[in-house]
Amino acid sequence: MEQANSIDSFIKILGKYENGAEQYYRGQLEKYTTISPSIARDSGYAENESKIYHEAVSLGATELEGLTSPLEKLSKLQHYGIPTRLVDVTIDPLIALYFAVENENDPSPGNVYLYQVKGYPPDSNEVRVLSLLPTIDSLSIDNIAREFGKEFGGSVTNDDILSIVDSPVIMQRSDVLQKSNPRLHQQKGTFLLCGNKVNGEIITNSLKSLDTYTPTLVIRIPFEYKRAVKEELDTKYGINLTSVYPELPSVAQYIKEKYKKGNTSLDGTYSIVKEEDTSIGVAKRISVIIVLNQQLTIEQIKNISISVMQHYQKNQNVVWLYVARTGDDYITYNWLLRAQWVDPKLKPEFRPMTLKCEEQGYYWDYNESYSTRADIYSQIVFSEDCKLYAEHKRIWDQFLQVYSHLINAFSVGSWSKFIEEVHKEQKYIGKLYLQLSNFGHSHDKEFDDFLGTISIIVGIVNDFHFLIENGNDKGTQYMISKKFVEVSDRIEQVNQGFSKWATKAG
Repeated sequence: MEQANSIDSFIKILGKYENGAEQYYRGQLEKYTTISPSIARDSGYAENESKIYHEAVSLGATELEGLTSPLEKLSKLQHYGIPTRLVDVTIDPLIALYFAVENENDPSPGNVYLYQVKGYPPDSNEVRVLSLLPTIDSLSIDNIAREFGKEFGGSVTNDDILSIVDSPVIMQRSDVLQKSNPRLHQQKGTFLLCGNKVNGEIITNSLKSLDTYTPTLVIRIPFEYKRAVKEELDTKYGINLTSVYPELPSVAQYIKEKYKKGNTSLDGTYSIVKEEDTSIGVAKRISVIIVLNQQLTIEQIKNISISVMQHYQKNQNVVWLYVARTGDDYITYNWLLRAQWVDPKLKPEFRPMTLKCEEQGYYWDYNESYSTRADIYSQIVFSEDCKLYAEHKRIWDQFLQVYSHLINAFSVGSWSKFIEEVHKEQKYIGKLYLQLSNFGHSHDKEFDDFLGTISIIVGIVNDFHFLIENGNDKGTQYMISKKFVEVSDRIEQVNQGFSKWATKAG
């Protein structure tokens, strides 16, 4: 999976897959984990596919006038919302992109799926057989062969029927269907025709859909960028509600949405979770981290970012702002957006390197992979609190034994004896420190900070051998004595922390 924050990045990603193969696209919200036909979304539909087809054809006779083949009728019924075994796909990636971002207010990201597969012409046996199935009562092989002859002339063998029915197929785009279906024409669309699961020579009512194919590529458009991408599709490419749904109700909805005034409040939309003074010399600098409390579009996030930076600009020369989409992203430093303001009057020697994109007097860095990185982090970075507690407590108890031995050697023994003990224990302490780095993070920031303190303490003691190797005896003894005082204070805090978190971590 790849991430696109804009149409340009979307097109750039697709450019890597231009290899001459047939390409078909499907756009939908990521929360829909399967790509199933409408007829399969209710068991009653699937069991009565033939009845639904014939009743719809009868009731919509006027709309279907002049359509002769099962495929033409199914195509029309599909776009009137009648449950069918067809799944919409398109040959135009920007149309698929529109469907992925169409519902801009749904917090789910939008996904565009690319399939590089062989398409079949409308008059192929594959398309004819699969479009015939919804029109007949019995799915026995003999009945399919008989009805095929009646509908299309010619014949098809039993083996061919079983082979065709067992696999869905994508139909090549057809001018015939475009004439009878304006929406299909506008969407540069075609269909996948679902197959049926086959047990031996028994054709079941269970359908095989687009999920049978593994997509060549999936491109995710995060929620924050859906509105911006949708607006760009409209203004630059003329792809909008009225172009993909050429019916009057769609026109009305488009007009209302286009001219409606938004009313976005900043109250409660984010939390400032960290402020850090990073001043250098005479340059006053501050670093600020905010976590969003709800999903917002990228334009809303930028407006919030500017508002936050303006608050600090009065007393600072440089403001750094880091925006995390969730608390987990904050823990893993997976920033959705970084922003920066630099006082234009600040002398060049005190100016930091700026971010690459300048807009409205601010500098920006848009993370092109935060959404997909979050997926990876959720799988490999975070662990359950009870497991983290047990793992850290085990390492902590082992560390305290070594630490007690070292502080005793430092207090009552000679300096040379202490150095000898540090070298003896260094490998073991290094092993403990390495294990801590492999345990992962907690979703609870407070608990995660507590666990981080353990790593800091073990890390301080792990560095004793570096101090010894790189310093003089007198200065090193003083530094290590200070480190022992710091570690001893922190040990008391950690012991209290383990008591506090024992119950909370389960």
